[in-house]
Amino acid sequence: MEDEWTYSQKFDLIHGRLLVSCFRNHRGVLEQAFKHLAPGGWLEMQDADFPMKAVDDTLIGTALWEWNMCIVDGAEKAGRPWTNTRKYKPWMEEIGFVDVKEELLVFPVNTWPRDPHLKKVGLWLQHDLLEGLNSTRAILTRGLGWSNEKVELFLVGVRKAINNRHIHAYTVI
Repeated sequence: MEDEWTYSQKFDLIHGRLLVSCFRNHRGVLEQAFKHLAPGGWLEMQDADFPMKAVDDTLIGTALWEWNMCIVDGAEKAGRPWTNTRKYKPWMEEIGFVDVKEELLVFPVNTWPRDPHLKKVGLWLQHDLLEGLNSTRAILTRGLGWSNEKVELFLVGVRKAINNRHIHAYTVI
């Protein structure tokens, strides 16, 4: 998607989800999308904001917080920053998109909330994080220069923290 788009037709809808880790130049991808939308076409981006947040101080000092900080640092060093999602809206407006709407949804990291809907959403994110956590290995090895052994030991603690309902963490998507 970062290469020049050579499509012969324009699109009515371009949708991107969880691409925060994919690009060196997020703005350039948005510019390409703008050029390749048909009049009245839509671009929809759904991405997680990093680092995670918490409703209280339970995230501070945990392996999950350390993982967030390492991912932010390692991704930056690898040239694929994970902190660009908060820039999507202003970039879109600067590029020329009109009627840009931003909807921020809270996704708890696990089932810690009392609210049944948030508890269910938290279960989904917990599952996704546990399934996808190993895919962050490249950021830790390439971006931070860690050994595979160090990463594996580190991720053991991160998995435990993701499952810890006493950590009231969430991400905004």
